[in-house]
Amino acid sequence: MCTAHGGSAPQVRAEARVRHWEARIKYAVDQAYDRWQRELTDWEARRILGAASVLGIDPADVTAGDLLWCVVEYGLPGTDTMPRLRVDGRYGPRTRAQLAARAARQGTREAAQG
Repeated sequence: MCTAHGGSAPQVRAEARVRHWEARIKYAVDQAYDRWQRELTDWEARRILGAASVLGIDPADVTAGDLLWCVVEYGLPGTDTMPRLRVDGRYGPRTRAQLAARAARQGTREAAQG
């Protein structure tokens, strides 16, 4: 940050921290969402292949009704085993106010350290 043009002002530094954390959080959430999509696709493919093998039909011909029938009749894993997007708070604060508060705490810690 340019200290000659106001970069050392507390509000400018706080906004810079907010932008920094917003980008990191967005990246983490995007990565988690992509991982969840891959896990969900793999899970669904395994269910379809399992149903096709049990019913003796082509995987392309498996319908939602066939999957339900296999869950009830043959013990194929149901939707309760479906991968879930983890929303456990590890991505940190999400609102601008929470990000600003986090940036302020970080600024306070940095000022205390010297």
